[in-house]
Amino acid sequence: MQQLRFHGLGGQGVVLTAHLVGRAAFKSGKWAQSFPFFTTAMRGGMVKAFARIDTAPIHLRCFVYEPDLLVLFSKGLLQDDEVWQGLAREGSVLINSQDNQPPFPQPYSGNIGVLDAEGIARRTLGRPIISTVMAGATVGMLDGVPFECLQAAISESLSGHLVKNNLEAAQEGYQAVKGLQRSVE
Repeated sequence: MQQLRFHGLGGQGVVLTAHLVGRAAFKSGKWAQSFPFFTTAMRGGMVKAFARIDTAPIHLRCFVYEPDLLVLFSKGLLQDDEVWQGLAREGSVLINSQDNQPPFPQPYSGNIGVLDAEGIARRTLGRPIISTVMAGATVGMLDGVPFECLQAAISESLSGHLVKNNLEAAQEGYQAVKGLQRSVE
């Protein structure tokens, strides 16, 4: 089972990203679940979302405490101790950051994907709405979820006029992490 935990702020698209990734996994023939957790119901409040993907039915119904992939919507979250809880040293981290080597608060030997999701979103969508960029990058970091399934999930989840540019944003996010996975120690 692959377990994912997404961290961000209200309004960044954390919940939509988890939903799209879960839907893409389901479309690829896997079992999937995704769900949010909100600390405050306002824009800018801390938001977590979770996803699980497996080839067998998923019976767990709790938060993801030991993620295989940690998805951070802001490099500022790197300094939050709660974000790191449960991540194995060999787990993967995906970070939205303009800085190619954001500062890690602790030694880490897993795979890292860093991309400027806001820059991609501004270029493809005209606004810094990063949910589909991060969904593409997340799928790029996962095993066994084809990008075509994410494209189908986006096409079904968004309204007609938004689909084309969001598909482009997801494609750029997917391509951005493909060559960037590396380790930091």
